Amino acid sequence: MTRKIVQVSAVSSGGGYHPAVVALADDGSVWASSFDPDVMQFNQWEPLPVLAATDEEQMRLVEHQKSKAAEPALGFWKRFSVRFMGR
Repeated sequence: MTRKIVQVSAVSSGGGYHPAVVALADDGSVWASSFDPDVMQFNQWEPLPVLAATDEEQMRLVEHQKSKAAEPALGFWKRFSVRFMGR
């Protein structure tokens, strides 16, 4: 089946000229493509996350996202050490 766009909208952050395009497909999925001023073209379409079916599911997703954000990020040298030194 070929996915088709049924609605499209252009958006901009307002802080500069970095527009994006958001599209609703006929299968209900929503896709976005941002403009890359370095190459003067839009990037590949990327799907937006699916909406939660219930409030409870949304709360679980929010808590999961918060727990991921609370994890300490490894610095460059720590990542290097873990990846190449096995420490």
